[in-house]
Amino acid sequence: FFKQKTAYEIRNCDWSSDVCSSDLMALLLVEEGDLFTLSQSYGFYYEDEHISIPKRILPLHVLYESEDTLPSPELTALPLIHAYPSARIIAAKRLIGSHNTLHGLLAILDDKPRQLQKHQRLALRSVAQQIEYISDLEYQAQIAQIKLTTSSRSDSILNSILKHAPLATFTLDKNCFIDSLNSEFTNILGYSPSDLIGKSLALSFLDPSYFSQRAASMSARYGENIEGSEVFLRPVRTSPAHKSEWLASCKDGNQKYIELTIAPLDADLRGQTGYLCCITDLTFLKDLVAQKEGRARSEVQLKEIHHRVKNNMQIISSLLSIHATKLTDVEQREVFTECKEKISCMSLIHNQLYASGTYNDLDYAHHLKQLVATLFGAYLDNDKRVDLDLDVEPIRVPVDTSFVLSLIASELIINSLKHAFKNRSLGTLTVKFFCHGCTNHLVVSDDGVGMDLSTEQKHGVGVKLVHSLVTQIDGTMRQVSSRGMFTEITWQH
Repeated sequence: FFKQKTAYEIRNCDWSSDVCSSDLMALLLVEEGDLFTLSQSYGFYYEDEHISIPKRILPLHVLYESEDTLPSPELTALPLIHAYPSARIIAAKRLIGSHNTLHGLLAILDDKPRQLQKHQRLALRSVAQQIEYISDLEYQAQIAQIKLTTSSRSDSILNSILKHAPLATFTLDKNCFIDSLNSEFTNILGYSPSDLIGKSLALSFLDPSYFSQRAASMSARYGENIEGSEVFLRPVRTSPAHKSEWLASCKDGNQKYIELTIAPLDADLRGQTGYLCCITDLTFLKDLVAQKEGRARSEVQLKEIHHRVKNNMQIISSLLSIHATKLTDVEQREVFTECKEKISCMSLIHNQLYASGTYNDLDYAHHLKQLVATLFGAYLDNDKRVDLDLDVEPIRVPVDTSFVLSLIASELIINSLKHAFKNRSLGTLTVKFFCHGCTNHLVVSDDGVGMDLSTEQKHGVGVKLVHSLVTQIDGTMRQVSSRGMFTEITWQH
């Protein structure tokens, strides 16, 4: 053992003869689980150098001595000292390292009970100290190698994570200089490693004016001048993974809002620290927020327009009512009254469409059911019983087209309720809305008295209005007056 450690001076080279009074030996045993395993022997030669002795039979004191004349049965059973049946441990010294690490035990075996003399105890302690010192060096070298291997493995794992991470990731040294970045970072901002490595984070890809505003805001918050890397490091000291929003300048000149997350890294073997950083592109979220805010503004504007339209219609209706009361001619008064009814109908349709909350397209069948029910309640005389045959399919129609269709349907339904069942108390009104191929169909029919189409088409305001509205949706109208009135509106969708 000592011959392998020639770099260290060991004064008592012949220490075995100073401690042992016979040709027996001293054992150097190292800890291995619950056993002490033979590492080196002195005093005689034995072929097997890996004999183990149970730890429980060995002393736990700093320096152990025994005058017991009875040999230890555990020791006697070992092949190592089988040739010396009377051998026993008469003295032992535990080998304790600088950090209370148990390296092993130095034991003196003899075949007769005796006490060690003073110089023998000193020799035992001296040799134990030398072994402890050498073992400490070996132990520390092993720990350093393990740390180096672990650190190298950790660096390799970190680099692998950094390279293959799905997030844009980069690392900083302790002074906030960029020392690595991955390909996803390049995909988002366009910078290659050669563009940024070695540059300060504060002067790299962050917008300078945005950085200055953030620094001024933090200085006001903390009551001291915050600038440079402190803008990033001050929040990290109080939060293990600090997140903040920044405006970043891309390599192509565009700008993106990003979320920057900074987390500290543990110190390596050289005592150097750093920071792991991730960025998230917030451009998509910002666009969604902008769209949501735009929709909110549009809804406010639409609400304002709706109220204005509603008020204007009420004003027009009121003006018509006032002028109608001043007329003495019955036909002229009926014209004013009919115009007022049409405006009221338009206001009703407008209110129902606005209440749907849909500004692109809507389920027209649902709206048509509400419209028909409202018109029946408003224009059907109490002394008449008119059955409603309503057959509508759930078809989505643009809002603009829906408004025109509702005006057409209202004109036709009101005309049937007011004129089809004169001098009759019973009847049936049919309303159908369906799609056949690429063509939409709106049918309004009744089994009433019918009308003279030639006269109505020349002089009827309602028919002319319906024709004008059908033209607006590029549709066609077919009317038949036989056993009542039948009107079909068709248009392509």
